[in-house]
Amino acid sequence: MCKNMKILVLSTRGTIGYATKDGIMSPDKKATALLVLIYESSFQDVAEFDCESVSDILSENVTEPFYEKLINRLLAVDTEKYDGVIVLHGTDTLAYTSSLAAMVCRSLPIPVGFVGANYPLKHPKSNAFVNFRAAVEYLKRSEEHTSELQSLCCI
Repeated sequence: MCKNMKILVLSTRGTIGYATKDGIMSPDKKATALLVLIYESSFQDVAEFDCESVSDILSENVTEPFYEKLINRLLAVDTEKYDGVIVLHGTDTLAYTSSLAAMVCRSLPIPVGFVGANYPLKHPKSNAFVNFRAAVEYLKRSEEHTSELQSLCCI
């Protein structure tokens, strides 16, 4: 395949970064690391991950400071160090955030994938891992076609 990829995972929490206990959702600080660990143990491939938390709120509660912080972080990504970025985001406002990011960050020379989930990672019905894997595959395929325009996708 391609060279060993370095991927930055930015967590904004949302459902994909939350856990449910007694019917109440709350931030799960270990969700991002667990998602990456599950991926790494399932696929011995070409990806290496760094994880950062950008926010701890559900996406329906985002405000302008959230957008400013996330966009500024995306614009500050060291594109010499990273081959792509995965943003873990809640599904309620994922379309809005990814549209904004696509407009503002269009000059980024690396691909960005936004990923949400229908249930928290530890829930039996969650699609978090499948969606995360799809985002990694998107980044890997984008890396293989570097002569094409880099882009942003939502999963």
